[in-house]
Amino acid sequence: MKKHARVEMGWTDGLETFEELFDANNWGLRMSDEKWYGLHPRMPPPPPTPPIGPGNLTDERFRTVAGPMAVFIGISLSVCANYSFGSQIGDVACRWRVSYSPSGRAFGIWALIYTWNLVSCVYQLSNALCECTYASLPWTNLLIAGAWGFCGLWVCIFGDIKNRLNPQLGLVVSTLVIVAATMLAVGAAMLERGWQQPRADRILLVQIPVSLFAGWLLAATSISFGTTVLSLSTEPSLRCSRRASYWTFNRETYEDSSSCASFVPITLAVAVSMLAMIIPDPVLPIPLVWAIVNMRGHVKNWAAILLLLAVSGFVVVRWWLEFL
Repeated sequence: MKKHARVEMGWTDGLETFEELFDANNWGLRMSDEKWYGLHPRMPPPPPTPPIGPGNLTDERFRTVAGPMAVFIGISLSVCANYSFGSQIGDVACRWRVSYSPSGRAFGIWALIYTWNLVSCVYQLSNALCECTYASLPWTNLLIAGAWGFCGLWVCIFGDIKNRLNPQLGLVVSTLVIVAATMLAVGAAMLERGWQQPRADRILLVQIPVSLFAGWLLAATSISFGTTVLSLSTEPSLRCSRRASYWTFNRETYEDSSSCASFVPITLAVAVSMLAMIIPDPVLPIPLVWAIVNMRGHVKNWAAILLLLAVSGFVVVRWWLEFL
């Protein structure tokens, strides 16, 4: 029987093939794709790589449209909630009326806020559909849409409190909801920062409606918080009934001296003034000015109004000197 010769192989045998296939320095294939798949016929070749373009126009337009549409849906939910439960909000607020609650006409600012935010949605949609550009930061629209959604939820909870066995629990939950809405709206105003650029259209149609919404939510949150605290320590007012609505009761007590004795307006004015300077945003204090104007005049309230107007004027002048 013929014996086969024993072949001795060293540890370096086979490295030539390894070096042909791999590049040890770059940790990648040295061999071309055609040669590699020639050595491995069972492996199918990869599909051809599409050319790299500037981006999918359809996907980009969808992203630009999705933001303002989300805001529009949030506003629609808030409108539906007000239509269903809005008439009961005054009755609940009348039962535990805080001393710094403004008169009924102050809440007419909601019409301006709704209208201006809807105009902002139309403006952003026109930019998205016609020019495929962002008129606002995407995160701004997301935060504002969430704030509008929480506002609608607050209306449902707050308006239905008088039908509940434990109204205090409902007031606590509603306060937490409106605090969340306020945080989102203020966050959107801080993120957008339209007053740090010279674009008048973006200031007028994006930043101002966001700031009006956020500024009024700050005032509304303070009222909701005070109502909740008052409900935990006092019984509901017997003067409030179906015949005596909140607006009637508010007019009757508008001249009450207790309505001007609170330190809440001046305290809130200082906080909002600091926030308006930090952002900067001259429109954020304006809703609070409107709320305090509709309270009974007092030296603390007038001081708060002057402080807010001074801060707004300072921010406008600084923007004017920087960009114009």
